[in-house]
Amino acid sequence: MTSDSSATEQFLARLGCGREEFLRDHFAAAWRWYERLTSLCTAGRIHAWRGRCVVACGLRPGDRVLDVATGTGPLLLRAARRLGPTGVAVGLDPSLDGLTDARALTTKHGLGAHWVQGRALPLPFRAHSFDAVLVGFALRHFGVPREVLREFRRVLVPGGRLGIVDFLRPRPGPMGRAGLAYLFWVVPVISGLLSRRRAVYRLARYLPHSILDAPHPEQLGHAMGAAGFALESARPLCAGIVWLFTGRATGGADDTKEEPASSTTTLSGARVVARTT
Repeated sequence: MTSDSSATEQFLARLGCGREEFLRDHFAAAWRWYERLTSLCTAGRIHAWRGRCVVACGLRPGDRVLDVATGTGPLLLRAARRLGPTGVAVGLDPSLDGLTDARALTTKHGLGAHWVQGRALPLPFRAHSFDAVLVGFALRHFGVPREVLREFRRVLVPGGRLGIVDFLRPRPGPMGRAGLAYLFWVVPVISGLLSRRRAVYRLARYLPHSILDAPHPEQLGHAMGAAGFALESARPLCAGIVWLFTGRATGGADDTKEEPASSTTTLSGARVVARTT
């Protein structure tokens, strides 16, 4: 799936930076454009796909939901509408700029949420803190998926739900080749012309390289099983590149896994940068 000469690493080597540095700097410079970029990458269908992810997870009033790599919060916003006044919606992201925009978005829509600045490895929460974990178009940024999937499993209650919607490496075939060609050659040019920002152009160039290093759908299903999830569904959404996966946390050894030193049973121990109520 990945190697020392992966497509992403070759791309980043030409820019002279590592993955974490690139994502931090370019996302910070391109937040205002990123939602438009993802909309362009998906021909505007990303909004419907996020909604399908929330529905597929069967969120209920009163659930505690974590959105990992929430960005500006579009996925969590859809989830929060289903949780009611007794539910808890938490968005986690390393970028303070993104969380600031997320807070404004939920305030605008009159929804309550907690916004936590932090990383996915390790998640800054104790075991069994959430009823559902969502991740939208970000899983491939974490490298080998099994490690982060085990963290998702750790913070979920037994039977808790996982929803993943993301670009995955397509199977060989004309549909996959056509989708990758669009992402490699059309999206970066249009993004650069519309934004007139180098950071947006480079981010658009990075995204298809990250897809080449993403797991195949079958590999992601196996990784979920190895991390302690019972796979419930794996649905292709577009050209064999965009997929929706859902699963449930099973019992097992992970239930007794030692907690990271920074974990907390409540949000008071994490770096909560903002709350909207």
